[in-house]
Amino acid sequence: MNVLGSPGGALVDTFARPRERAAARAVAVPRISVVIPTRARPEALRCCIAALLEQQIEDPGAYEILVVDDGHAEETRLAVEAMRPVDGVPALRYFRPRTGHGAAVARNVGWREAYGDLIAFIDDDAIPQSDWLARGEAALTPELVAVAGQLRNARGAAPSQEPLCLPTSNVFVRRTALQRIGGFDEHFERPSGDDPDLLLRLQRDAGPVGRCDKAVVQRAGFPGCLRRQRDAYFDALLYKKHPRFFREQAGDTSPWEHYLIVGLVLAAPAFMLAGVTGSAVVSILLASALILRLAVRRLRQPLGDSAGYLATLATSTLIPFLSVYWRISGALRFRVWFF
Repeated sequence: MNVLGSPGGALVDTFARPRERAAARAVAVPRISVVIPTRARPEALRCCIAALLEQQIEDPGAYEILVVDDGHAEETRLAVEAMRPVDGVPALRYFRPRTGHGAAVARNVGWREAYGDLIAFIDDDAIPQSDWLARGEAALTPELVAVAGQLRNARGAAPSQEPLCLPTSNVFVRRTALQRIGGFDEHFERPSGDDPDLLLRLQRDAGPVGRCDKAVVQRAGFPGCLRRQRDAYFDALLYKKHPRFFREQAGDTSPWEHYLIVGLVLAAPAFMLAGVTGSAVVSILLASALILRLAVRRLRQPLGDSAGYLATLATSTLIPFLSVYWRISGALRFRVWFF
């Protein structure tokens, strides 16, 4: 079964191939094309573009910047227009997907409209270091088809790395490799699961992938614990496409403790209706104990005040219910046994 979505189009002046358009304009073809998918975050986008315009690279004409506006917002277009360099170097171009939505659609529009042979992907809320492009390009040796950079938060710390990780908010990929795998799978409508999916398909169908920790991108923050639970929805699709990855690399993919907590909470009113009050009380006590155990595990370091402990307890109460809801929703949507 082919799970790749149909290519998202772009609102452009011409539909000629990128190199043909460049030749027609009699301009030099850049080596690197930076693709930024964005949606309704013009202020963050301005900061990202400003950092890209200040890249320390020997020839400013060696790269271009493509902004793909998934939100079709006039404010975003005007923000991009206002930041275009007076001399047009580096080139700053703006696109909108014609069909579909999501970061995967926007990235596909970007790399298909790009001029460069090397495509660098970054998110609109990320700030690249001044040597980001130079470091990434240098790290992409001839035997590699892609290189993953390093992500850091505002405090300079990097998130824990999974066994396989290719962050689509900081990655350099050869155009030929993207053509070979058909680009990003547009069924991943949210930025969840598309990172390992891209990595696994590149390794399987294009060639080896490397890392470059010196190509650094800083983000204001990483998704909170409650938002991360929604990732399980598209984890079902990732599991359907790459079951061996889940078995060998992702570890325990079924949070049975979450199911047990939800089951105990739902069983309590059933016991009450059946007149078995003792069993209802035991169910609630067991669920509370499991939630407290989850909260204790999440407290890896002491928090500064009582509010932090209360927040951890509150989110630990919600996490099992959100996790189970999104996992079951994903399993039903993609018709896969993923529990």
